Amino acid sequence: MELYLKPSSGNEPRSYIIRDPNDNTTLHIEPTSNKNNFSKTSFPSVKLEIHTKTNISERNTAYSLLTQSVKGFLGLIEIDHQIYICAILNSKKIAQPTPSESIDCIQSVRFFCVTDSRYDLFDLRMNSDYSSNPNSGSSNESYDSYDNYDADFGIPGGSYNGSVGPDGKHPCADLTKLLTNGSFFYSSDFDLTSPLQKRGMPAKNDKYVFKMDSIEREYMWNSFLMQDFLEYHDGLTDEPEKQLLKKFITVVIRGFAKTELSYVGNLRISETIISKQSWKRAGTRFLSRGIDDDGNVANSVETEFIMYSKEFCYSFVIIRGSVPCFWEQDTALINPKVTVNKSVEASQPVFDSHFANVCGKYGPVNIVNLLSTKSSEIELTKRYRALYQGSKLGNDLEMTEFDFHKETSQEGFAAASRIQPKINSFLMESGYYAFDVRDEKLMSEQNGVFRVNCLDCLDRTNLIQQLISNLVFKLFLIDFKLLDKNMLRKYEIDMSLDMNNSSTANKSNAGRSNRDQFEENCFAKHNNIWADNGDMISQIYTGTNALKSSFTRKGKMSLAGALSDATKSVSRMYINNFMDKGKQSNIDRLLGKLADQVPVGIVDPQREFIKEKLNEFKSEYVTSGNVNILIGSYNCNNIKSSNIDLKPWLFPIGDKFKPDMVVLGLQEVIELSAGSILNADYSKMQLWENLVANCLKQFDDYVMLRTEQMSSLMVVFFVKKGLAEKVKQVEGSSKKTGFGGITGNKGGVAIRFEYGSTSFAFVNSHLAAGQQQVYERCVDYENIYDNIKFSRGRNLAMHDKIFWLGDLNFRINLPNESVRRVLQNGSSVEDLQKLLEYDQLTEQVVIKKSIFKGFSEPTIKFPPTYKYNVGTDLYDTSEKARVPAWCDRILYKGEDIRPLSYSDAKLRYSDHKPVYAAYRVKVEFVDQDQRQKIIDQFKKASPGTVSDEASLLDFDDNSSTKVDVPTPVRPTPPAVPPKRNTLDEIKPSPARPAPPPLPVARKKPNKGSLPPGFDAGMTLTPKNATNSSLSVTTSSLSSDAGKSTPSSNDNLASKKTGGWEALTPK
Repeated sequence: MELYLKPSSGNEPRSYIIRDPNDNTTLHIEPTSNKNNFSKTSFPSVKLEIHTKTNISERNTAYSLLTQSVKGFLGLIEIDHQIYICAILNSKKIAQPTPSESIDCIQSVRFFCVTDSRYDLFDLRMNSDYSSNPNSGSSNESYDSYDNYDADFGIPGGSYNGSVGPDGKHPCADLTKLLTNGSFFYSSDFDLTSPLQKRGMPAKNDKYVFKMDSIEREYMWNSFLMQDFLEYHDGLTDEPEKQLLKKFITVVIRGFAKTELSYVGNLRISETIISKQSWKRAGTRFLSRGIDDDGNVANSVETEFIMYSKEFCYSFVIIRGSVPCFWEQDTALINPKVTVNKSVEASQPVFDSHFANVCGKYGPVNIVNLLSTKSSEIELTKRYRALYQGSKLGNDLEMTEFDFHKETSQEGFAAASRIQPKINSFLMESGYYAFDVRDEKLMSEQNGVFRVNCLDCLDRTNLIQQLISNLVFKLFLIDFKLLDKNMLRKYEIDMSLDMNNSSTANKSNAGRSNRDQFEENCFAKHNNIWADNGDMISQIYTGTNALKSSFTRKGKMSLAGALSDATKSVSRMYINNFMDKGKQSNIDRLLGKLADQVPVGIVDPQREFIKEKLNEFKSEYVTSGNVNILIGSYNCNNIKSSNIDLKPWLFPIGDKFKPDMVVLGLQEVIELSAGSILNADYSKMQLWENLVANCLKQFDDYVMLRTEQMSSLMVVFFVKKGLAEKVKQVEGSSKKTGFGGITGNKGGVAIRFEYGSTSFAFVNSHLAAGQQQVYERCVDYENIYDNIKFSRGRNLAMHDKIFWLGDLNFRINLPNESVRRVLQNGSSVEDLQKLLEYDQLTEQVVIKKSIFKGFSEPTIKFPPTYKYNVGTDLYDTSEKARVPAWCDRILYKGEDIRPLSYSDAKLRYSDHKPVYAAYRVKVEFVDQDQRQKIIDQFKKASPGTVSDEASLLDFDDNSSTKVDVPTPVRPTPPAVPPKRNTLDEIKPSPARPAPPPLPVARKKPNKGSLPPGFDAGMTLTPKNATNSSLSVTTSSLSSDAGKSTPSSNDNLASKKTGGWEALTPK
């Protein structure tokens, strides 16, 4: 396809045209706002028009040809208040699972700015460079540098018509680098998101018809770029126009694809692997773990192995995914700690939801858990087992526990085959997909799936998935009599001899012949592409190739392989600690997960009408309610006892107030010694979880949703069990401020979540100590507020309700004697208010207005909470005799927050008294079903989708017309048996001669026996393949079926809290 630009002229805005020269169909894209009025407050949007039979005259100088090599349109994205078109400019055919299906790897993409002309000359220069050398590949280097501007156009490097960027790079340079790293693939002739069994074996003369409703969206990595484009497509009522629009939809997956050619006996076959990673919880290793509230897991990958020959086609699907519970792992250089967050009760519904989706898609699931039963993985293993045992899915789930490290510790990785007896029964029942190519008959289906996981779902998982795939492949070959057991045994012996004598074999002619024969071995090719697949999945998740890949390729672990694994481990450590945050941000931007991102909208009268009606009828699908929250703060001074009664703190008036949520902030949970702080002592987490849980369960049924600890600071979050499913996206974050940000004895630890459509954030902080250290405390506050970050670019300011609690350490600016005299005479409310006039925090907020802007605090009616003699209600009588102060505070920010109570609790285990605050908070809920009913209702009454505005076209030739596009009808597939057929059911056709036995020493293979329909000249090795010696170029191979090739073309009334005005609780 071709891409044209029409620059802005007078009052006419600039526009882009994508044109298919085969039928002269054009897609026109024009911004609705130009550079001068597109801002943070307006949503980015464009106008679309599609036309047919449109020719662009060479005499028309209004249009500039930017490129003739658009392979696919990926969508639209807004970056730095500018809209960009993303297009594929170069790709390479990398795999061909069947003769009529091909897969391309993206090698070059370009982002064209729709709203600003500053990059136009750059785009024209790039097109000139590409036209002179169309095989130049990726344009990353050109995007990274603008030094040539000075020489070519007389423009200073890094600037044209304004700043290019603070780093001198194109705003889309990082996205370009991501999309061209060799892990993104697309296909123009089949649905790449669906496995072969779902999409069906294509008929010989059947032309592929794109159907958006069959696309599995979780694998479509350009979903965000295409979001409104697809909604516009789905809303079209003109079917011919809808069909025309489909040719501009390119579905991109991320993962791996590769095809190798080999033999089974004398039968020439192709072997293909296709892996697709879900984008729902995508990210880097330590920043994307476990499960989210919607049941999506990290590193979720579906891998399909396909074998094709002129007789049969075979497919087997296996999946991987992170342990489906709420857990995280820190990025410590040595022994990073695994932390399991939510309780079993709170995790169970999400666990069941995840597996219900998996079972609904694949059938019964065998969970192959490779986690260790020792070391840091034991807690995760126990939680996984408990969730499995508590699942309601019954017979649809089966768990196979296989401690990989333990099983292979003595005999090496070869001992991994011990898993076979454990999984054999499920393997036989679930089977595989098989299709008779000659008779065009479905022979069997796969009914079930193995779900494999270790900690990262990488190295151990790669090896076990390859082993399972090998077992099923052998089963298929024997079932369909393509190999018998003797021939299979010979293959295994040949591979064993090659592994042990590969160095000797290369020294003689006979050795080279044996080597050639080994490289044609279907199982050697199988292992090789599985190893390449493991390397790519590992590259995506960690930035390095997979460990143990030497064994996966050759069946044994060499010294070189062991040294290579050690190097990879060190590289992973560096990448995880210093590069992953930038990579995660780039991935989130591509997927539209950053907090300030919105998709580029498509202007459509119908949709605008519906938006107006949704606002008008908002009360019909948006409801509000109240939630009662108890918040507590306690500097517990390293309490060690497990026999503490917390009821005076958590239930000060007994069962008269049972909160819906409980959020507690604890300080000094560990001893503040150098050893405890530097060694990150997390032993107190379980102690406090149990203490709080034991107290809460005396009054109601609560579940723990999150415990977040940073050294001596901890936040504990409980919610009533019946409300847990409404709490979504629970996350934690922290910021150290002790010793210049090195240690966590001071700082802040935070959690955030969403309840309905209302977002909450809670910060527990311990600020700098000392009577005179007011400035240091203010600096600590600013550091914590600015640096508490959550996923998707969220910060504290982005939340609807914010609560700040902790030992803020602000003191009273009065002599010790004056303060104690007031307190000794009786602490009436009036006396306390007099002391509060000298409170440092009040001074900073009310008078100097330096910190906590917009926050409020309920009226303080309790005495200072610091410092007491431990075990008494007496203020400090030690030699230091600290001045009593309100160090422990709870503040809030947001609308519709009503304080109910604010006081201290009479616990005497520390030199601080704990404080608590009860709030009633208004929250909103959106009824998505009712909202959809309103949309459907007004769709019928909305204006048509055809705009009354003038066409975007301005051509010299004939105006465009629309044509009807017929939709080919795919023949109904044959009936599908419920299970994998038995041997008696898959006897070969009598008219087909049995394949000859495998010769003992086969000569060089006949190069004229390529599987029918495969393209000559296709290089079957990905751009970043690690084993290039096994590349196959089919230019010298001809097809048994001729030279035909597949085509190359998816209501609470309360005060607004905007200042430091205390609300008196009632």
